[in-house]
Amino acid sequence: MAGFNEEAVAGGGALHNSALLVLNLRRQASRARRLAEGTRPDVQARLLTYADEFERQAQALEAEANDPPIGSPADTSTTQSRRPECV
Repeated sequence: MAGFNEEAVAGGGALHNSALLVLNLRRQASRARRLAEGTRPDVQARLLTYADEFERQAQALEAEANDPPIGSPADTSTTQSRRPECV
């Protein structure tokens, strides 16, 4: 699976915090799925809903961490030239 892993946690700073949050959210999702096995249908549905929400939050946090900061050299949305290219 692409994205954060235990090795990314060793980096430190904001990446460290984001990586820990993503790992914890994924662990919570996994735990909720395991707990859902063999439970009443209503409890199972609720736990699987929680697992899906944890996974969505982890993916959103990963995407946010992968976006370059606004105005950084990697952010080309504000630095692209509007002049037509000369041929």
